[in-house]
Formats: sequence, structure tokens, C-alpha cells
Amino acid sequence: MNELEKRMEKLEGLAERRNQEGQAVFKEGELMVSKETEERVRSLEISVERQERKVRRKNIIVKGVEMQRNKEWSQEVERIWEKIGVEGGKRNMRKIGGIDKEGKSLVLIEMEGLEKKREVMMAKSKLKGEKVRIEDDLTREERRIQRLIMEEARKERENGKRVKVGYMKMWVNDELRLWNESGEGWKMEEGNG
Repeated sequence: MNELEKRMEKLEGLAERRNQEGQAVFKEGELMVSKETEERVRSLEISVERQERKVRRKNIIVKGVEMQRNKEWSQEVERIWEKIGVEGGKRNMRKIGGIDKEGKSLVLIEMEGLEKKREVMMAKSKLKGEKVRIEDDLTREERRIQRLIMEEARKERENGKRVKVGYMKMWVNDELRLWNESGEGWKMEEGNG
């Protein structure tokens, strides 16, 4: 038994040295990764997320577009554009996802520029009463964060507070709360909302 214990200590020492050198180590069947490697992976994830946000920045999603067989869906998008009073601005359009039970689907629209996108986003309130919504094209992480913010806003409204929600932020009784992505929580600021 003494020989076996010595060999185990030697292997544990080797594993500890490799861990200190920043290499991956196996310990009791689990892969342990050094802090340096974790930081590099996190940095790469942030970089990829930033790049994806940059690509999606000018895009919008139109939800609830009629997908009837006898009617071209692009004509439905043109009808929506007329209703909100925006001319042109669409570079490319494509249907994404499947068609729901009601015969509606999502359309991704690449805008010509941020000014046209801003014009559309300001005019989308003219669609009130219709079952069509215009939203930003968000990454998976941004959608997850927006869901958290909407849930928090719902709770605050239930407590009788005035709440207004924006992109990665919300105002509660004129107090601005900004979402801190790195810390996964709120940064509080005074604001006019």
C-alpha cells in the first residue's frame, strides 16, 4: 500500500504543477480548466457576441405577418410599411421560422441604414390594434436579458410602480436601471423616463 500512496502523491503533484502552468487537468474524472483559459474563452464569447450584435444592429423582425397561399407575404410587409407611413428603407427581406396555427410567421428585414430603422421604430406605434409587431433583431443573449427585464418590470407594476422598458434598461418611478451584462444585475441611476 505504501508504494501505491507514493504514486498517488506523485500524480497529484504533477496535476497541481500542470494546473499552475495553465494547462487543463483531470481530477477525479472531471476536466478542470485554468482561470486563464476560462478568461480567454469568456473574452472570445464576448467578442463573438459583439460581432453578432453589429451584424444585427440594422435589422428588424416583423412578427405576425400573414402567410396565406394566395397572397405573397412581401405584399403583406408592403401593406404594413404603408400603414406606418415609411417609404423604402428595406435592403433585403426573408421569412424566418415556421408558420404558426393562425397562418402567421416572422420576417427578417435588413434595413438600408440606422436612420431608416429609427424611423420605422418610431412609427411602429401606428400598428396599435393589429396583431403585427415590429421589434429589434436581437441575439439569443439579448433576448434572454430582455425576458429578465420584462419579468422584473411585471413584478414592479404589480407593486403599483410606474415602469417603462427600453433596450437593456427600464425606468421605475423615474429611476433609471441599466442592465450590467458583466455582473448580471442592475446599475441604478437617476433618469427621466
